[in-house]
Amino acid sequence: MGRDRSHYTKRAVFYMNDGFDRAMDTRPEAVRASFYLFGSRIFTHVVFWLVYYLAFSLIWATPEHGLLASFFLEFVLLPPRMLAVYATIYFLMPTYLLQRRLVKFLLGYAVVIVAAAIIQRLSGFFFYEQLFMGGDGDLVTVSGLLRSMVLVNTTVISVTAVKLLQHYYVAVAEADAGEPAQQQVAVRADRRTHMIAPDDILYIEGMGNYVTYILKDGKKLVVYGSIKSALAALPDQFFRLHRSYILNRRHLQSFNAENVIVGGHELPRGKDVPDALLLGDEELRATV
Repeated sequence: MGRDRSHYTKRAVFYMNDGFDRAMDTRPEAVRASFYLFGSRIFTHVVFWLVYYLAFSLIWATPEHGLLASFFLEFVLLPPRMLAVYATIYFLMPTYLLQRRLVKFLLGYAVVIVAAAIIQRLSGFFFYEQLFMGGDGDLVTVSGLLRSMVLVNTTVISVTAVKLLQHYYVAVAEADAGEPAQQQVAVRADRRTHMIAPDDILYIEGMGNYVTYILKDGKKLVVYGSIKSALAALPDQFFRLHRSYILNRRHLQSFNAENVIVGGHELPRGKDVPDALLLGDEELRATV
């Protein structure tokens, strides 16, 4: 009986962890899909426009004309707004805004908003005002056109903001995928184990049976061991600069034939250390 409980407990923990990992999936395609209901872009767009249509139909309803007129009005005005939204997020944004061509984006955006506002005004006049209000109003007025532009612009800005947020999180995920997080190095010093990111290490100095880790924050950790074993635990950005020194190439500031400068410290350079290794040729690391 005890074994059965243990078995089911382990399976429950496994499924909980698996679900947590799925929820925390940071792959670019998973981040992009997380912005859509059930991972479906088409389904999400249909639901959004349906909710948008119902909400604004109810908001603009008046006792004078009733719900039917309000629903019909939104049905007539919705296509120009959808046109403006999709022209912005699927053409203007990727073609100009995301390419940092801001002036062309703003000009194109203005054209889209004005064109959609004109179409909305014409649609409202011929397909709504003529049927429900007797067609007594003017076809085009400055106030009517500005009102249409504000309504179209509000819708476009709302959707564009969400789309920009999606682009931002996808870009962050792509950057993280391109630069995997470094494994920390465990360094035993002062009766404690210190977990250190490799990029925090400027260089390592060997002195007999001890090695000293010099960190970029000025801290020094003295560890019992050999410089050879210290190098073996480090990633490829580290290499043997001298018989007594290991260098982190990412902190290298300058060098000549005799020494290098790293983090403001001058270190001797071994005669067998080629310039190519200092400049980033990691294939030469094992030969030094």
